Parts: sequence; structure tokens; C-alpha cells
Amino acid sequence: MINYIKIITKSLILNFYFEFSRLKEIYFLHKIKFVKTLPGSFVFLGFQDKKNNGGGLKLQNLKSFLSHNNEYNNLYLLSSSLPYSYKKMIDKAKNSGIKIIWNQNGIGFPAWAGPKYKKINKTFKTGIENADIVFFQSYFAMQSVNDLIISTENIKKKWFITL
Repeated sequence: MINYIKIITKSLILNFYFEFSRLKEIYFLHKIKFVKTLPGSFVFLGFQDKKNNGGGLKLQNLKSFLSHNNEYNNLYLLSSSLPYSYKKMIDKAKNSGIKIIWNQNGIGFPAWAGPKYKKINKTFKTGIENADIVFFQSYFAMQSVNDLIISTENIKKKWFITL
């Protein structure tokens, strides 16, 4: 019985943490301004740079392009570390006319994602279709997108493969 209570308590605390994080993200997103004409390049990392593991580590070198007054002319989103409000960020960036840069690391496969793979890949399709520039982590990542999400022929003019 005590283990059951511990499990429920842990679950409630985690759910509260995630909901609080989502609310905090939406609150801070309203303070971000996307401005097409700024002197220089300022990259909004979609709150992903706060993470010290996984995808967040990739963004450490881009911190030198952060704005000090919350005005940005580029949005950079990383598929493996998407923030909860990524769709709102994309809409806000599109409406402001700033560049959207999407870094695609991999996709959802039925073997590891089970029935959720279509939902996962729909998320990636939204990002890829709306991006001005798409970076693929590898040729395999690009080919996987081509096979299961969207034809990369349709986006040929805006993709790059990184190693």
C-alpha cells in the first residue's frame, strides 16, 4: 500500500511540474518579440537552450546569438527537444515574417514509438513544412523523413545535411 501511495504521489508531482512548465513557457512566449528588421542576427531557441542534456546541448554554441531585450529575427527549433508551444512559436514567427530554422534529428518509427509514431511524425511534418531552412542530422534522417513523412523533393531548396 505504501509503494502504491509513493507511485501516485510521484506521478502527481511530475504532472504538476509538466503543467507548470507549460504554463510558464506560454507566459514567457508572450514576452518574445519577433522583428524582421533587426541589426544583426538574433536567434530565439524556443526555450530549448535551458536544457543541459540531449538536444539542448546542441544549442549551446548558438547562445551568442541570443537577444538581451527579447527581440529576435530567427526562430530555431530542434525536433528532438521541441517545446510545448512550438506551434504558437511557428505561427508567431510566420506572422512576423522572420526565418524559421528546423533541425530534424530523426523520426518516429513504429518499432520504437508504437502507435504514437504517426502523431510524432505529424509534429515533425508541421515543422518541416513551415521552416525556411531544414537541417537534417544525417542522410538517414533525411531519407526517413522522405519515406514516412514528406517528400524531401518538395523542400529540396531549403535543406541541408549536417554531420
